[in-house]
Amino acid sequence: MKILSAEQIREIDAKTVTYEAVSSLELMKRAAKAFYYWFIEKYQDKQASILILSGTGNNGGDGIVVARLLSSSGYSVKVCNVEYSKERSEDCAHNIRRAKAENVPLLFVSKAEEIPDFSDYAILIDALFGTGLNRDVSGIAHDVILRMNESGKTIISIDVPSGLFMDKHTDFAVQAAHTVTFQIPKAALFLPDNAPFTGEVTLVDIGLSRKAICEAETNWFFQVKEDIAALLKPLSRFAHKGTQGHALIIGGSGGKTGSVCLAAKAALKTGCGLVTAYGPKGLSAVLGSWFPEAMVIEDADSDYLSDIAFD
Repeated sequence: MKILSAEQIREIDAKTVTYEAVSSLELMKRAAKAFYYWFIEKYQDKQASILILSGTGNNGGDGIVVARLLSSSGYSVKVCNVEYSKERSEDCAHNIRRAKAENVPLLFVSKAEEIPDFSDYAILIDALFGTGLNRDVSGIAHDVILRMNESGKTIISIDVPSGLFMDKHTDFAVQAAHTVTFQIPKAALFLPDNAPFTGEVTLVDIGLSRKAICEAETNWFFQVKEDIAALLKPLSRFAHKGTQGHALIIGGSGGKTGSVCLAAKAALKTGCGLVTAYGPKGLSAVLGSWFPEAMVIEDADSDYLSDIAFD
């Protein structure tokens, strides 16, 4: 699975609209639905009060669609639209109108004194900024994020924690317990420095164009279990250990046999039929007590490998 830059992800969004003849509004709805399905599986208490902090861009639009979906499903949800910009994206503005028509509770905040009391809510959903952020968070958005982080409430970020930069160091951002990111892994979500912001990261499919993703070039990849499963070859009916290859693991030294033991066990686990471990004298006692499936050849020396006879 490819790890792509924010610019590449925007290109894939645009290509999806072109290749699949879908509108950007439909793509926003797909993203919101993916988050919604994740949320209702994890949080089933419809009486728990939810506040969605949405911004003025498309990430804010995602949050408003999520609010509409949750409201229609009977959840107790309210939207706080943080007006850190005088301009809203067209899709965000459209969904605000839809939310009003559907009687989803909406609050508009442009000053610090207008920020609601977060103690009234069990869950805060962060939809302030997406992957396109290229400046430090300031003004009302900074105040909102600061209060979110100080609230002690469960915070769930849509796509990325608001304030998190995709391509440089981040000092200040939403400190999410969960980040539900859309389809494509972002490198920033896997950096140790960003762990206080990202929390547990979940990847959800939003139906981006496979062709567009294939066209994107990268040197970074993220392995998931489906990738590994695709590498596994089916066994024939009459397969046995003698038909599945023989691996020789060479390593270890006096008092340091763990590496060769772990490597031998990994070889068996990944499908090698036969595994022989060559290590210092005494290895058989260590390895045999751990897992007897592997065969052992011991060196004459107990401290290091002195002579390996391959015949």
